[in-house]
Amino acid sequence: MKWVVQLYLGLILLGWMSCDVNDSESKEAPLQTFIDVKYPKWSPDGNSILYSSYGLVAVSRDLKYWTDNIDSAGVWVMDSNGNGRKQILDIPFSYADWSNDGSKLVYQVGGTIYSADFDGIRIDSSSIRQLKNEGLNLLPEWSPDGNYIFYSQVDCSEKSISCGLWLLNLESNTFELVSNGAVRGTWSGTSEEIVFLKTYGSGGQTLGDKFYSYNVSTKETEVIYELEGESNHISLSPLENIMAFTHNIRGETPNIWKLNLDTEELTQITFDGAQMPDWSPDGKKIVYVRDGIWTMNSDGSDKVNIKPLPYMD
Repeated sequence: MKWVVQLYLGLILLGWMSCDVNDSESKEAPLQTFIDVKYPKWSPDGNSILYSSYGLVAVSRDLKYWTDNIDSAGVWVMDSNGNGRKQILDIPFSYADWSNDGSKLVYQVGGTIYSADFDGIRIDSSSIRQLKNEGLNLLPEWSPDGNYIFYSQVDCSEKSISCGLWLLNLESNTFELVSNGAVRGTWSGTSEEIVFLKTYGSGGQTLGDKFYSYNVSTKETEVIYELEGESNHISLSPLENIMAFTHNIRGETPNIWKLNLDTEELTQITFDGAQMPDWSPDGKKIVYVRDGIWTMNSDGSDKVNIKPLPYMD
């Protein structure tokens, strides 16, 4: 039971929990927005999208009532147009990301991280490898060159483990702390750098929203941008030095913004509530979460709801 409580608190810290999901016939949920899925991740070939689901069955059109099925919670995969949806992990609050060539997944179950072969339809259970189980380890992401995985360690009760962003070298099987207090990260297209968001110092003090860059080779860290408001869910374009991220100002509805890290040009590209962006491998599109899963061009045009909310009749 302890790890369940820790996981729940960790997911709140990382912005996972937007609505409660419990086994029931009907629940009242007076929500302004309804998030039934999380963390869409585009495959390296651009043909598929992974996402995590709460197991929502249906929601009323006024978003006040909803039903769910815990057996449908977990990680799913679908075609990039929203067709062909298949559940590949039936464990609530699980999460997955692609390897650089799309032949493997790194995934989180509870607070433990695993990798396994994946053929696009199912995980090969005979290939499952446990990568990290000490602490509460969430949201692992594979580097574009396939050599590293970073993840967030959010259980600060164990004094022997530092909370923050950690890096696993798959060749040497060694771990290093990238930064205390870091809660989100994204790889550069070359795997040379991790750009991450840090909101708290090592002593727990609030820093505000600061974006940092960590060089994997030199292990040097520098502040690259500071922004007022609340930011989350960052993703770097694979082709340009442009970052998409969730941001809100003064308690307003979160939306997706873009930041050119070379020119510091900041542009808002959604205006009706959106979060959790992820770039397509060709850098032309962004998949994101609103009410269901959407895609849009990188400039914010041509928004398409590829996985709509399942409304009640």
